[in-house]
Amino acid sequence: MKLIYIFAIILTLMSSLSAVWEKTNGPTGGYVNRIYEWNGDLYVATGGSLGENGSVYKSSDNGDTWNLCSSNFNLNFGVFDLAGNSTYLFAGTKGLGLYRTDNPDNGWTNIDSIDGLGQINITSLFAEDNILVIGTLSDGVFVSYDDGENWQSLNYNLSGNSQRINDIIRVNDYLVIGTPSGAYKLDDENWSLLDNQLQNYVYEMDYDGEYVFVSGVNASYRFNPDTLELVALPFTNSKWFKHYDSTVYTSENQTIYTSQDSGVNWNSIELVDFNTNLRINDFVISDDAWLIANEVFSVFKSNDQGQTWSRSSKGISNITVNDMTEYQDNLYATSEFADFGLVYSTDNQGDDWDIVEGGLDIFGYDFIFSNNQIMLVSSFGFGLYRSEDGVNWQHLNQNDYPPSYSGQIIEHEGSIYTGAKGFLIDVYKSTDSGNSFQALSVPGEGDIIALLSMGDMIVYGRTDNVYYSNDEGENWNVLGNGFQSLPFITQLVDYLGTVFTIANRQIYYLDNNNDWIHFEMPDNAQVASLKTIDNTLLIGTYNNGLYTYNQQDSFSLMNEGLPVGDNGLSPKIMCIKTYDDNVYLSVEMYGIYKEQLSVVSSIDKTIPLTSNKLSVYPNPITGTTEKVNLRIEDESLTKSINKTDVSVYNLKGQRIRVLHKGFSNVSDKDIQWDGKDDNSMSVSSGVYFFKVESGNETNTAKVVIIR
Repeated sequence: MKLIYIFAIILTLMSSLSAVWEKTNGPTGGYVNRIYEWNGDLYVATGGSLGENGSVYKSSDNGDTWNLCSSNFNLNFGVFDLAGNSTYLFAGTKGLGLYRTDNPDNGWTNIDSIDGLGQINITSLFAEDNILVIGTLSDGVFVSYDDGENWQSLNYNLSGNSQRINDIIRVNDYLVIGTPSGAYKLDDENWSLLDNQLQNYVYEMDYDGEYVFVSGVNASYRFNPDTLELVALPFTNSKWFKHYDSTVYTSENQTIYTSQDSGVNWNSIELVDFNTNLRINDFVISDDAWLIANEVFSVFKSNDQGQTWSRSSKGISNITVNDMTEYQDNLYATSEFADFGLVYSTDNQGDDWDIVEGGLDIFGYDFIFSNNQIMLVSSFGFGLYRSEDGVNWQHLNQNDYPPSYSGQIIEHEGSIYTGAKGFLIDVYKSTDSGNSFQALSVPGEGDIIALLSMGDMIVYGRTDNVYYSNDEGENWNVLGNGFQSLPFITQLVDYLGTVFTIANRQIYYLDNNNDWIHFEMPDNAQVASLKTIDNTLLIGTYNNGLYTYNQQDSFSLMNEGLPVGDNGLSPKIMCIKTYDDNVYLSVEMYGIYKEQLSVVSSIDKTIPLTSNKLSVYPNPITGTTEKVNLRIEDESLTKSINKTDVSVYNLKGQRIRVLHKGFSNVSDKDIQWDGKDDNSMSVSSGVYFFKVESGNETNTAKVVIIR
């Protein structure tokens, strides 16, 4: 076995030549909570219903295409609601509080000034020029009269379920909130039921100037605030009401209902040929087009008042892509959204993605495999599907393939192998091109996720160890001299003739003594995915983005263009795939990004890792006015006998700003950088490095800027 004698790792970070990842236009999908119109553009709030990450997307072409416009808070757990006034657009998040912006293309500011609530969960918003009200998941209602700078509690007598606020509206001169225990109005610092019969779970409300329409579980109502008349409406599970001009709209299941006489009579519009039975989350009419948010399958649009619909989600990729494969000149991807998901394909390198439907009759797919003849895809809980054309799929008989949850699918010596997760755990082998599989009764304990074909060996990893067979699965032995603890193997790759594996989010490799050796990562990064390209190892992480590693003991961090959150962390890189001349990354909850293969496998100048002799705060730096401070912790670097230079570099290794030059002592105060280059121009969002050169010693510190 060819071993690389390179593992006394020097640990240097290296920048790429010009690697800038480009977001593909899909696969589309994800949970859309709100569609909102502000200053002539449409916005959607996504994620969070089941704990998934979320973002805000913007459309300037009436919903035909969407672009991510919340790049500085796209690692939170969902954007639940949007509201705006003449100055700001506000976004309420699950777990990261309130954000606002006067221009969504230039970044957002976190408003986190409500004492005692910390990282608040915001479920609903109401905004006008003189008032901003937020409703929370469990802490009630708060109001601000200065766009979120200062807050007052409006909880008064709210308690229990009434402190979960699902919706907020203004009715005449008072506020009304919808909660799991009913609809309440605020009058003289006291909350009371809008009507004694309105005590059921309230989703959302709408006021058309005459009536309040209330949607809820098991019942919906029309309420007249002047006469106090309450009328039950014929809907038991509507989620919203909207009024436009003299028409009121609502939905139930796969039907939209309209009324032109304030809810006395209703007309129905069936959503025929809709590809899901999931409920409609929100509804907007914009420039004579109807748009609906259809839960996990994003936005749909109708130009003929609901008679026909087309997917209008291009650019919204608020889903997780688990795996990718190439088949018959197309790239295929499997998606997941809390066990919901679809199979997608693209024939133009990700510019457009189509849903693959023929015979794929469940939601949620994991691994996907192809060779020259067939494709196989594993589902969440329903076994394997097989296709010979990538269009029509056959569900394999459970007797031929017992497990519901599959591991990775590979080919070895003309046979197809896969593992199993959850129950009936084994390695399964097919000798008839994936039509049927037989269990091999392999050793070990725990899920079998990772498999590898390498020379004459087939290798699999599971919770307790790594195993191999060199007789096509007839006999199996332990590979390597054990791990210090249960490794929980999630991936295996062949890198220059050496077996590399991900075990407990760390990389290990097999040396010449058949020992598993820990492969040190910069910043002790946790590893999620691996891919080999010639002499380069691509390493996807949980929070640090993408590294490349080559034979010269050097790492390169290639994150430009990938999403990054307020905390400076990147989303998990789920999987890495090469197709044609591109490298594709699946970024958890943010779809697929691509870059040219030649760029990703190239390496430029080195930048040392961050030194513990320097500290940077705040980090990341957000907005356009905040300054970042560099503190030199080791005074020996700044002795008067040493000439000390302090500069700022970008990821390309280019010096963009000189902050200090000369012999004067710079250790008695912080060095500030205002985020501008030597030409006094503000730098763009990205990763930058402070470089401190003193005598013969050089130290660096990383800073993330988010505009």
